[in-house]
Amino acid sequence: MLKLFSAASTVITLLTAATLACGGGGAKQVKLGDQTFTDKGTKDASGAASFNLGAGDFYFSPTFVRGTAGQKIKLEVANPSNTLHNLSVPALLIDKDVTAKGKAEVEVTLPQSGVLLFLCKYHTGQGMNGELLVGTAQPQAASAATAAPTVKVRDAGTLGRILTDNTGRTLYMYKNDVSGSGKSNVSGNLAVAWPPLILSSGEPLKTPDITGLLTLITRDDGSKQVAYNGQPLYYFAQDTAPNDANGQGRANVWFVINP
Repeated sequence: MLKLFSAASTVITLLTAATLACGGGGAKQVKLGDQTFTDKGTKDASGAASFNLGAGDFYFSPTFVRGTAGQKIKLEVANPSNTLHNLSVPALLIDKDVTAKGKAEVEVTLPQSGVLLFLCKYHTGQGMNGELLVGTAQPQAASAATAAPTVKVRDAGTLGRILTDNTGRTLYMYKNDVSGSGKSNVSGNLAVAWPPLILSSGEPLKTPDITGLLTLITRDDGSKQVAYNGQPLYYFAQDTAPNDANGQGRANVWFVINP
């Protein structure tokens, strides 16, 4: 009898170990598009400046974090396991290791709608993926591909660090635009000399060193123009190379933007 009991105990122990090895201590796994998520639940972080995120073997807890459009939130990631993990947010170019028994912090800005995928680049295939949900958005398929940022920063010498597009072309603001109005006062021939930064689809993306908020405004022709902190962004037609900034100070109403 003792021998049989021991054998049964061994079987129970092995089953428990196998369950844990499947990821997340037996938590269910869900498939969204081409990503598998070890589902450790959803929590609301709306309005919070920071949020605690657990990174175990092999899951994020919670797996889904709900917030609001444009919300900035610091994710404080704790890894109690003996395994090196990682927090990557591909769309925001964030890639941060979380050492075994260690912690890490990353700051993210939620998009205006939809979801934002985050993952452990070492264990994404084992279900260590999660999503930031905007508003009422539900967990859904999201691309893991790293998108090129719409806006980034370059060092422009005496002009300091300025905003550019993803190819390095200088971006400008127009003093006669009203920040936050959702409108551009540049049209007709003026828009030929100062073309707006237009986004054909999706949401504008920025590099992590840009602290301000990117949004979209609708122009009179229905196109979507990118704005930084409510200020519509433009090119200058006489800038012919990425390092040009010939529009700075023009008519005392056109200026580069120091983020």
